[in-house]
Amino acid sequence: MKVGRVQFLFLAFLIGTLSACSSSQPDDETLMEPQIYPYLRLSPSPPPPSPLEVKPEAISPMQQVWRGGYWAYDGQTFSWVEGSYILKPNPTAAWTSDRWERRAFGWAFVPGYWQ
Repeated sequence: MKVGRVQFLFLAFLIGTLSACSSSQPDDETLMEPQIYPYLRLSPSPPPPSPLEVKPEAISPMQQVWRGGYWAYDGQTFSWVEGSYILKPNPTAAWTSDRWERRAFGWAFVPGYWQ
């Protein structure tokens, strides 16, 4: 199914309008809270291949988890967001990574979340 640019932008606007999430600010340079985006990011093309990341040693492995890097999309270009450690909300929390998924209208960014 082919979707025109106007239809794609309308769909992106509609989904963004219907989405409601809160955002959080980073605590410091080493430990960052995951960013929650108040809209669904859409791209007509897939993101580039992810670069190789070197994961540094955790300061507090029982309280942190590595959030791998991901491609951010601003509506025109992709930019790489480097991975970082994030604090667990509780000791048994498991992080599900950010990812891009193929959809009927193109590619959608699915933010990571805690389980």
